[in-house]
Amino acid sequence: MKDLTVRLRQIFGAAGPETAFAPNADTLPATRNLLPLIWLDAPDTATALAMGGLIQPLLATREDLGILLTTPANLSDTALADQMRCVDPPGETPAQIRAFLEHWRPDVAVFSARHLPQGLVAAAQARGVATFLVVPPDLGGMPTGLHAWLRPTFRKLISKFQRIFLEDPSTAPDLRKAGATAQQIMPAGPLEPTLPPLACTEPERDAMAALLRNRPVWLAVALPPEEENLVLEALQRARELSHRMLLIIVPTAPARGPTLADEITQRFGMQVSLRSRDEDPDSEDQVYIADTEAELGLWYRLATLAHLGGTSSGATPARHPYEAAGLGAVVLHGPYLADWPTAHGQLRRAGAARMVRDATELAEAVSDLMAPDRAAQMAFAGWQVSTNGSEVATQIAQTLLDALPTPHGKTA
Repeated sequence: MKDLTVRLRQIFGAAGPETAFAPNADTLPATRNLLPLIWLDAPDTATALAMGGLIQPLLATREDLGILLTTPANLSDTALADQMRCVDPPGETPAQIRAFLEHWRPDVAVFSARHLPQGLVAAAQARGVATFLVVPPDLGGMPTGLHAWLRPTFRKLISKFQRIFLEDPSTAPDLRKAGATAQQIMPAGPLEPTLPPLACTEPERDAMAALLRNRPVWLAVALPPEEENLVLEALQRARELSHRMLLIIVPTAPARGPTLADEITQRFGMQVSLRSRDEDPDSEDQVYIADTEAELGLWYRLATLAHLGGTSSGATPARHPYEAAGLGAVVLHGPYLADWPTAHGQLRRAGAARMVRDATELAEAVSDLMAPDRAAQMAFAGWQVSTNGSEVATQIAQTLLDALPTPHGKTA
């Protein structure tokens, strides 16, 4: 596959992908994209990550393809930000919508039924953009509610979608009531996040693994101050059974690292090293604070278990559990799962994750799941769950590719 930066420059022009779209502009240069463009519209982070699963099967089939994502979600700390062009959604006025469509000129558009921007969809359909709709299982729980689908304006929009992908086939009767035809409806299964693995260089991983010398290692990732005592108390108890155990802490704010190190030493009497000081974990260290940016891929690969910060207090947003599961770490989490409840539930049902409610349960889980045979079994189950959305994504991606125009203006 071509270098991504080069391809983005081909798609978006010489200015490169750093040039942002001005959503409030009444007019913009109507420069046609040099490559076919598929546009994904996601109203929230969960939907954006799920739609991101389409990238790999799309580009695996068509390298000469641009992908645009409009979303209010901040994806800057995810691998998706490097794989597609992400911009804010356009405004709602006719002038803003017109400017957006004139600027990007998409060939195919995919919307989510979680939030359907009626004016934008109608304008895209009027321009001849091939539009598709992804309907989540909880259709009746959408902010607009099912009753909104029965309005004439919604019925008109629905009638013009080329395909309506159902994550749950049981929602088909509701779509039929709203005016969709049997030919439009396509049961597809859940479109789940298929997160690109976070980066890590093999030499770095090998060097760090050699330093750890097969020590039992677990990770507390995106750990807020409100949960520091919990994981440290759990570490104290777990080390009673495994004195060589090492906890790697990735704080939510890297600047917290030096202060946290001092507090751990003073309050818990533990030996600590800091990544930001270029310190390597010593054989006597109980805690290693990874207070640097963009190294989560390294820590996930080294840790047997990953406890997700934010899930024990709800104080901060949690990382998506598929990040850890996809890189071989068993997932531990608390009861606050508002960020990714479906993904956590799927991992638990597969036996790839465990919920812990306090320091005692966390210590017990760490001690129990460090056993190599147990951890390997759970890690494999987690990897399967975190990657099983690929079949659905491939099916949807092929349908989108079939709708792209050929160089002669005909659909492929």
